[in-house]
Amino acid sequence: MNLGMTVKGAKELEKMLVRLEKKDSAKIARTETRKVMKTICAPVAKKNATALTTGAKSRIGSMATEDIGVLIAMNIIVRGMKKMHKGSYGSRVAFKDDPALHDGKNYIPYAIEYGHAAPGNSGGGKVAAPRPFMRKTFEETKGPASSRLGKRMVTEIERAAKI
Repeated sequence: MNLGMTVKGAKELEKMLVRLEKKDSAKIARTETRKVMKTICAPVAKKNATALTTGAKSRIGSMATEDIGVLIAMNIIVRGMKKMHKGSYGSRVAFKDDPALHDGKNYIPYAIEYGHAAPGNSGGGKVAAPRPFMRKTFEETKGPASSRLGKRMVTEIERAAKI
């Protein structure tokens, strides 16, 4: 889940940013995005993953789907974004590299999120419909996360600029 934000029209904030070193402003951006992802997005992703399996009685591989929702929720973590460009910072909700999340060739969270074909019928029609839980998380948290991130960044930059 990616969340973008651009501060526009805040001339005082821009002046404060200029007074800060690049290292300090980068640290504020990294820590605040991580905090927002940990406090807002990760708990909702865990709740959605756990709620995936209510009422489902099917099996994926050797596991019942009730177990898979809990297993996915236990393995949700916050990581830094890969391949970031200079001056761009972010965090993402991801999964731990747990072997229990792999079912032969398939990665179970993605198979649930996007649906999957029958075993041995790759490229064929999907037998399992997509049950999106990460996309639902993004839709639920993009507004609160961006507003909280904006407020926290402004307060932290003001605090650092006054020192």
